Amino acid sequence: MSNSPLQPDVVVRMGWQHYGPNLALPPHGAKLVMYLPWEFEAIPTRWVYVMNNHAAEVWTTSEFCKRHFIRSGVQADKVRVGGWRGRRLSCQFRLALL
Repeated sequence: MSNSPLQPDVVVRMGWQHYGPNLALPPHGAKLVMYLPWEFEAIPTRWVYVMNNHAAEVWTTSEFCKRHFIRSGVQADKVRVGGWRGRRLSCQFRLALL
């Protein structure tokens, strides 16, 4: 855990900008979790790079999405299914709301 109450341990990026997900790196030392309800087959190369090199986990909404994330090159051990349909997400971090 971080030493500062203002420095997060985990950043979960769920927002969607008009051109795609927020790919900015989290604050130094924080783990990045990306939650993407991407229902198309191909994942843009830039997204795959960020997911593989900077995200601790990638959460998505269906097995369809998971398959296409992995086929596009996202490391399989990072991809979790959950979200809109009431399934639980496997999360290895404890989160505190400030």
